[in-house]
Amino acid sequence: MDRFIQTFGKGLYVVFMALVVVYLVFPVLVMIPISFNEINDLRFPPVGFSFRWYEAFANDPVWVHALFTSTKVAFGTVAVSATLGTLAAMGLFQCRSLMRAPLQGYMLSPIVTPVVVLAIGVFMVFSRWGIAGTIPGLIIAHSVLAIPVVIVAVLTALQTMPPNVVPAATGLGGSRLRVFFRIELPLLRPGIFSGAVFAFITSWDEAVISTFLTAPATKTLPVLIWGGVQTGLSPIIAAVGSIMVTLTALAFVVVWIFRTRKAA
Repeated sequence: MDRFIQTFGKGLYVVFMALVVVYLVFPVLVMIPISFNEINDLRFPPVGFSFRWYEAFANDPVWVHALFTSTKVAFGTVAVSATLGTLAAMGLFQCRSLMRAPLQGYMLSPIVTPVVVLAIGVFMVFSRWGIAGTIPGLIIAHSVLAIPVVIVAVLTALQTMPPNVVPAATGLGGSRLRVFFRIELPLLRPGIFSGAVFAFITSWDEAVISTFLTAPATKTLPVLIWGGVQTGLSPIIAAVGSIMVTLTALAFVVVWIFRTRKAA
């Protein structure tokens, strides 16, 4: 009887989690079949099957330019946030004073700060500095959101690292720089890689700050999608959204495969 109750409880839990996943993911996945509509309308279930809206996206210079802009900004954000986030996480981990908790809270504060408030502040500062509407300005702004994600990922990796490895390597004569590149960096690689992927996703999907900071020549895909939703629901938006969702899902799959292989 107890075994039956345990099996029933596990099955009920699995069903409940599956329903939650469907509830959360279904509105996003609906966009994919809509993008293959033959008609000039966002209709579900789709009418016919056609790649015409993907072809329209590929042949539209405005959308293609936005794609390249989003890609450049995302990779720039990865470079900045992965470097600064890793260094910040290592500094926090080695800090043993009472200032560690306030410092960590300050560095992670962009996660809990309303994005609109952050966007207004960034826009006011960047306008005064003359970098609003530029690619470097977007990279810096997106890095503000992405660095906390990298810090969390690297801190998790640091907490699972054997505590005696670095002191032992230093005691055997290794310089601090050599120990970092030969010992610490390989052990932290899964955390850094995960943080970099999540930083890419953060930048790739960011719309609010980008709306405040983009100029006509630096519009990203989320900004164009938002503008397209306001002016008219073209099926091209569904095609672009499907591409973004697919790339985001692939990024999560890559992280899962990488962490699984490292664990093995």
